[in-house]
Amino acid sequence: MTTHTIEPSSPPNIAQPNCLLNPPTYPPLSRRREETGTVLISIMIDKHGTIESATIKQSSGFKHLDQAAREAALSSQCRPWLKNGQPIRTTSDIPFIFKLEG
Repeated sequence: MTTHTIEPSSPPNIAQPNCLLNPPTYPPLSRRREETGTVLISIMIDKHGTIESATIKQSSGFKHLDQAAREAALSSQCRPWLKNGQPIRTTSDIPFIFKLEG
């Protein structure tokens, strides 16, 4: 099972993001190899809430898990961040946790 959370990296006067994160697909090869770990993805959210880029800030140590997390982040959706009531372009870090259960 894969869990995901969002941890915004914003100053206190900026509203925290409201994102609907798509869960990553656990890569079959990673599952067979029993690869687990956390991938920290840094996303850039534009003034319209579109995720315009996603970069791997901290790797899980496994290429397939890292790529699955990046693809999930890019396919997610956010509402714009607001500063003083105005939408702004900003970044946020999202950890994607891959673990096998059972």
